[in-house]
Amino acid sequence: MLSRVGLVSSTITLGLLFGSLWTAAEAQETGGATPDPSVFVETFDSGDPDAMLGGQLDLTTNEADDWDIFVSDGKFVVENRSVAQSVYYNDVSWVKYPDSGALEPTEGSVISAIVESRNKGSGGGGIYFGNGVAGSYLAFLVDAEGQYHVIRKQNGRVERLNSGKSDAILAGKPNEVALAWRGKSLVFFANDVEVISVPHTFTSERGEGGLGLAAFGIGTYLYDRVEFSRAN
Repeated sequence: MLSRVGLVSSTITLGLLFGSLWTAAEAQETGGATPDPSVFVETFDSGDPDAMLGGQLDLTTNEADDWDIFVSDGKFVVENRSVAQSVYYNDVSWVKYPDSGALEPTEGSVISAIVESRNKGSGGGGIYFGNGVAGSYLAFLVDAEGQYHVIRKQNGRVERLNSGKSDAILAGKPNEVALAWRGKSLVFFANDVEVISVPHTFTSERGEGGLGLAAFGIGTYLYDRVEFSRAN
């Protein structure tokens, strides 16, 4: 049994949506055009971990004894040296977009993240929809061999729904992973290519909505740029 864990309807094409997120991040990093005010971008290089992910980067989670968690050289790093069945999650339940003065729940947002997985054996890093604290999530993780893994926790049970190979996933390199809703299914992407869709339901009133970062298995998992955007 895995020990710890933990999108968003879209009517425009993935290329247009995540293309706009990429452009905003590039503008921030290069000092070019004004960043898109409707996109929240976290690059983990502000120097203050307490302010990262809008103050929701949890470096002291008391249930993650199997994991070392830190920020280094502009990357969020989670590392598991010994427990093969352990899963790490970091909930991001709220986001404040630059064009708004209010916090907005992330269950109404799209997420993308750059992740590099250096797993030893079965493992992977990526993103999820749900809430780890509430014990409900659906995660999409990629590994160093170019494979993906879909893990779900629901009703107190953690299970791996599917694992497979995808030409869209770059082995031994960073990959951009993303998710979006299509009807009642959650659709997962790697490097702008749809990899798999999974039927999924959640109850917002029980706190089962939201987004976050996850990893499982022995290895080191490095997260670079993470972006949130309102679903259209």
